[in-house]
Amino acid sequence: MQEINLYHLLKFYVSKWKLVLALTIAGLAVGFCYNVFIQVPMYKSSATLILINPVDKTATTDITLINNYIELFKSRRVLEPVIADRKFNMTYDDLLSSTNVTNTKSTAVIDVAITSDSPFTSQSLVKGAVASFKGQSKLLYTDDNIQVVDNASFDAKPYNVNTVIQLIIPAVAGFIISIIGLFFAFDIKQNEENIDLILADDSTEAEKIKHADKVELRKKQIENIAKRKKEAEKLRLDRIQTKKLARDAKQAKRIAAKKATARRKKIAKKARIA
Repeated sequence: MQEINLYHLLKFYVSKWKLVLALTIAGLAVGFCYNVFIQVPMYKSSATLILINPVDKTATTDITLINNYIELFKSRRVLEPVIADRKFNMTYDDLLSSTNVTNTKSTAVIDVAITSDSPFTSQSLVKGAVASFKGQSKLLYTDDNIQVVDNASFDAKPYNVNTVIQLIIPAVAGFIISIIGLFFAFDIKQNEENIDLILADDSTEAEKIKHADKVELRKKQIENIAKRKKEAEKLRLDRIQTKKLARDAKQAKRIAAKKATARRKKIAKKARIA
């Protein structure tokens, strides 16, 4: 990744503000559609119970006993009668998955909460479950040692819906996606520009090398032409010298022949006189 120029990056972001705005609005629209058309509002009703000692009427914090009561609350013998009595269209597993039973640490308090897609249903389920739990615990332990601290609450506001947050989060997500996407787009654009510059430099360097090769080739061609001319001139001079030597030899031969003829005539003349 190339070094990023912050100023150029900000200018790139500003030039793409429409895309950033569009993705932010798209994220907002996704959040709105999910909030209005997809998400199922869930309502929670809760109650608070306490485990007491039936003898001295004080809270007992035997952790094993409390855990036993928690598991008893989630058992079939407690929850299935609630479904049957109120004729809810659900199974034991459905109700169990919607039920949350916890114990506040170092206390004898048991918190119960049941969720449903209706506030009335969740409240009715909690009421029925608490009543069934008290009956079963009294039947099993022969003591009425479960007391209700807070009755089943009624909350008309769904606990899993926060319209403002659910609109802000996808809008911010759209904004961040646009920023990250544009960052990589800017980096790719910068890399391409750098590659173009490198290719341009390489092309210029290649042209320079090509031109130098042409100059060198032309220089060699000129040297070869000059060399051939010099050789041709030398050959011409050699031919001229050879012709001159041939003429001189021929001339010397004629002169020698004339001298020889003159000697023979002189000798012949002397012989006639004698």
